[in-house]
Amino acid sequence: MSVSAESALITTNNRPPTPFPYFVTQSFWEESLWFYRLAFKLLAETESNRKGENNDGSIENYWLKSLPKSFSTPLHWNDEDLEQLQYPSLVQKVQQQKKDWKAFYDKWQSCIFSSSDINQLSPKAVSYNRFVWALECVNSRAFSGVYEGSEASDRKKLLLFATSLGILWPALHLGTFDQSFSALIVVAVSIIARDVIFSKVAQLKRYVLCPSVDMFNHKSTAQSDVSYNYFSDTFEVRIDNSYQPGEQVFISYGKQSNDRLLQFYGFVDADNVFDSYDFNCGVLELILKYADDITNIDPIPTTPNLTPQQRLQVIAEALENTPLVDEDKTSASPSKRTVSAHTVRVFRSAPASSIKKIETSKSNGGKEENNAVLQNVADILSKKKESAALTSRFDDLTVRALRALFSSNTEWNALFSASPVVSLEQLGRPLSADSEAVLNRALQTIVASELASKATSLKDDEALLTRYLATPVQTKSVSASGKFDDKEVTALAFRIEKKKILQQALSL
Repeated sequence: MSVSAESALITTNNRPPTPFPYFVTQSFWEESLWFYRLAFKLLAETESNRKGENNDGSIENYWLKSLPKSFSTPLHWNDEDLEQLQYPSLVQKVQQQKKDWKAFYDKWQSCIFSSSDINQLSPKAVSYNRFVWALECVNSRAFSGVYEGSEASDRKKLLLFATSLGILWPALHLGTFDQSFSALIVVAVSIIARDVIFSKVAQLKRYVLCPSVDMFNHKSTAQSDVSYNYFSDTFEVRIDNSYQPGEQVFISYGKQSNDRLLQFYGFVDADNVFDSYDFNCGVLELILKYADDITNIDPIPTTPNLTPQQRLQVIAEALENTPLVDEDKTSASPSKRTVSAHTVRVFRSAPASSIKKIETSKSNGGKEENNAVLQNVADILSKKKESAALTSRFDDLTVRALRALFSSNTEWNALFSASPVVSLEQLGRPLSADSEAVLNRALQTIVASELASKATSLKDDEALLTRYLATPVQTKSVSASGKFDDKEVTALAFRIEKKKILQQALSL
């Protein structure tokens, strides 16, 4: 499927001049992130459509009228609804989202505009609810891709000018047709080469709201591609999966976890291969949180000159000296992060390394129910075959920090005594078999402790969801994309997916 780029709303990260200075000032436009700028464009279009300025029966007009009138994302949930997620990480993100969007709206409303033309769209005419609606449309329906640095209309004008010169050149006896044709080829190739090279060097991106393309629902397993056709100036959707007539066609929105899918799209993708569990705390905080559970199974090695507290202090220093890259799978490109921004995560499948330029190798080697799991975890672990499968599911930084914490005294001295600058970079490879066994038991204990801390068990949640979906009302309220109309059912489905990640990690 292809759609003309002229039908789409587009913005880029090179921040061109504001298209409506009477609505968004240039300075405010430049400091606005892409989704704010795209939301401004959508607001301007819908206002023109409301006034009848674009009421011409076009695809764009029908598309604007077909956009959702409201959303049921967690942004609109109250505190009690959010607590049903049993997942502090997303609760915190939603609360921050509410603050950020309101602060941005207030700042925009406080801008001073030079124009007072009553026929022009004014920021004062846009309520906060309307502003949020536009942002939710953008965050749930936009896609991104490489931007070449030039518009199709500009390329056409340049080629038309070059073609005109190519015709006039021999006509005025200033050269031959062969020379003109060769020059025209050089111009065309140089335009393409400029756009390709410039876009890569400048890391330019375009962000798009496109009619029809935004109607596709998501599945993490769908094999699809949404891209811009440079030569036809269209956006194209290509589907690799096979579908039967009458089946719904899905695309992939990218490598998105259920955290982001629920926060911005309002649905949960069951068995999402890109999902992860965020503990919502850093490595040291997590170790201290579950220290008793961990050390009851394997005490931290000590010497008269090195207490567990001193080990933690050295690891804290090493964390600050360890270079990281962005773990966000939706990020445009890897970027450096501070350790303070890092949170412990368990992935459904093995993630890429988060330690900059360091390769990680693998070794060969209700509530009462939750408490019972924790109490018996030591017995379960003692019978399990030791393996590095669990270390491959945790983020690198956590694995390396725990590897250091439980390294033998001999290994500790070899790791941290030789260099004046301590870092976790050298802990990308397994240590001795005994130390790796302790590391795996520590990770297992963390996972078991986290599961035990939940208000309800996975088994209870799955049974409750089954009962919900067995009722006639709930059966009708779930769409093929995994979206539920009932907030309680949505929260239930979400926390089931998160607990499944922990349960699967515990069984490795």
